[in-house]
Amino acid sequence: MEIIAFDIYIYNYFKKWMETIYPKKKKNDYGIFFLITMIHLFHLCIILFFIFGIFLPSKYLLFYVIFWILMLSSWYIFYSCPLNLITYKLGGEYYNFFNISILLRNIIVILAISISLIGYKNERLSLHYNLIKFLKYFIKKFDN
Repeated sequence: MEIIAFDIYIYNYFKKWMETIYPKKKKNDYGIFFLITMIHLFHLCIILFFIFGIFLPSKYLLFYVIFWILMLSSWYIFYSCPLNLITYKLGGEYYNFFNISILLRNIIVILAISISLIGYKNERLSLHYNLIKFLKYFIKKFDN
């Protein structure tokens, strides 16, 4: 088995991602290309919400938990994100970029839901409150 340098691996992964996410335009397929691109941009916004939503103020964390539950249920129904399935059907290509085990995925989701519910019930334990507190301390400590 050949060991590939990390930078080459990342380059090849990004190249494959670009080829799959943004398929090559065919004649008279600008509408499909535009639709696939818009769905992927919307999907990227949802992914960013799932990653950084855990830092929302405590009053919004319940909505974050509801979105996670909806996402988890769609994974069990469709075995993938519905937006990915739509773009795979339109583009004619399938490639799983986030290939982790179902157990690890469920652990991550349960952990995010648990942290969010704790932060929702007690504002002082929310990541938003503690991040703001840390940033204020950091600025105060290193401000000249």
